[in-house]
Amino acid sequence: MSQPSLTTVGGDPNKAVELDQIRNTPRERLTRIYAEPAGLIEQGAPTATYPLGRFVEALTHAGRERRSDKVLTTSVAVA
Repeated sequence: MSQPSLTTVGGDPNKAVELDQIRNTPRERLTRIYAEPAGLIEQGAPTATYPLGRFVEALTHAGRERRSDKVLTTSVAVA
């Protein structure tokens, strides 16, 4: 069994992505996976972006009453 191909985000080995999983996923499935978030972003740019490690803060923001903006979580830190 071969080792999976890994790449890093911004050179950070702690943020490795298994490329074989993406490479081996059929194009049609990837299109469906990315279609929903892409469609939401097309409806308006996010006004708040949180790294995944701050998901509680992102959920709190998203749960505000009368909120009409978009909240986006990312897998990497956003400045």
